[in-house]
Amino acid sequence: MIEQLYTDQPLADTDEWGIPENDLGIRNLMILDQKLARAEEKKQQLLDQITHLYKTEVETIRARRRQVREAIKTGIQVVNNGEPARFPDVGTAYLRETPAKVEVEAAYLDRFSREFGTGREEWKPNTAETKARLLELVKAGGEVPTGVSFVPAGVDVSIRGS
Repeated sequence: MIEQLYTDQPLADTDEWGIPENDLGIRNLMILDQKLARAEEKKQQLLDQITHLYKTEVETIRARRRQVREAIKTGIQVVNNGEPARFPDVGTAYLRETPAKVEVEAAYLDRFSREFGTGREEWKPNTAETKARLLELVKAGGEVPTGVSFVPAGVDVSIRGS
């Protein structure tokens, strides 16, 4: 009887639709439910572990890429006196001015879109418009709301392929 619980075969104490025919059938289905709940929990834990592992690896790669791009930027400023670095096999790296901007966490975007959106009755989120209005607010000396980070204007490196 227990072996049946570990297969996809119908249980002996159920009819063709899987409805229990007696108390033993209900008990068997309850045991199966517990087994499936444990299996689901184990798979979810495994999924969480794998997801965490890959997120960590992606963050490590992003951090390394930021270091490399910062080194390229510094190299262009120091070695090339701000002039673009051109290489036929790799491409061109050059400095560019970046405007000030705001970054909104995804969890807060809906709220700010409603608050700073177009004001139309048929509300539809407009990320660009919402961010532009938040940026105006922050530039005017307003407080930076929770869930929003202000990125000041600066210089960044851009790389154009060959």
